[in-house]
Parts: sequence; C-alpha cells; structure tokens
Amino acid sequence: MNGGQAMPALVMQAGLVAHGKYAAHFHANPSVVSYDFIITKNPPAALRGHHFGRAYFMITPMPPTNHTEYLYAGTTGFPQYKYLEVASAAPLAWQLTYVKLASPDTGEDYHAGGKVPVGKWFCLEWEFDDTPDQAAVFVDGVQSFAQSTFTFAGATTGLVGGFAAFGFGYYAWHPATYAFDVYYDDIVLDTKRVGCLN
Repeated sequence: MNGGQAMPALVMQAGLVAHGKYAAHFHANPSVVSYDFIITKNPPAALRGHHFGRAYFMITPMPPTNHTEYLYAGTTGFPQYKYLEVASAAPLAWQLTYVKLASPDTGEDYHAGGKVPVGKWFCLEWEFDDTPDQAAVFVDGVQSFAQSTFTFAGATTGLVGGFAAFGFGYYAWHPATYAFDVYYDDIVLDTKRVGCLN
C-alpha cells in the first residue's frame, strides 16, 4: 500500500541486509507527505489481543524531525483504521501512539522517549497490548521506551478492538527536507517475546 509518491517506494533488495540475502527497502522522497507499507492478510487469531514483534531495522541518514510511523498493529481498512504504532519524533526519540483515523471522533494519544539509532542495523523489538492498551519498544534486547497507558475518549482498554492487520514500512506525516531510507529484515510476530538473533 503506497501513497503520496508517483511509484511504490518498496523494493526487495539484495545489497544492504542484516542477515541472509534480501531485505525490504523503502525510499521516501523529500518534501512530501507519503507512505508505503507491507500489510499482512489474515494474521493468526492468537495475535489479536497481545503480541510481540521483532525486526532488524535501519533508517538512514536520519528520520524526519517530526512524527514518522514505521510499524503498526490495528484494524483493517487502511487508511481509515485504529491502531498502535512504533514511530519516531523530535527526531531521534521513539514515539508510541494510539491512533484513531476511523470516523467519528478521530484523534490520537502519543508519548515519546528513548532513542532511535540511525545509520546502522539494529534489533528492534516491540510489545503491543489492547487490554489494557500499552506498548513498549526494545533496542538490541534492552527496553528503550514504554507507555503503560493509552487513553482516548476516557477509555484505556480495547481502544483498537483487536489487532487484525500488521503493517511495516513508513508514513512520513511531516516530511523531511531530504530523502530517507528505511530497511527491514527478519520480521517475526509471536505471542511471546521473540528475542534477537545471535
């Protein structure tokens, strides 16, 4: 799924990888709001309420100054959907967010902290829970930032209503003045923490 650019920005390339022969490479053009995602279809039901993820991840040369989304878990119907996300902001802090783009009453609850490594591969892990709604992000096996409570319209649990779709890529909500590249390798989702490769 892509938007805001003339051509899809995803290629499966064999040059810059974390492991093996291929990695997903997303390229974002400068000065434009754009997105490009790989989105799952029919994920296992066991992942709907609470799950863990792991990917080898790299962004270069650096994220845009403001909100840039990288991965999400939410409802189907992109881009009119509800979800939890791992993003960046400010520009090198993680941003964990609940977002409601489905009408009515659209909005979000976002929180920032920790540090996003740039210009190198690292092991990115995350945990999303919808009951109650909370999220955590880990860098090379160590927790970098966590948000124990998301609140929206007075509620703190079941905000998403079940994780039915998982997306990996980028969404440049506030575009950079420069082009940037996002890479993914070794993506795994599970009901328990996956851990990094040795």
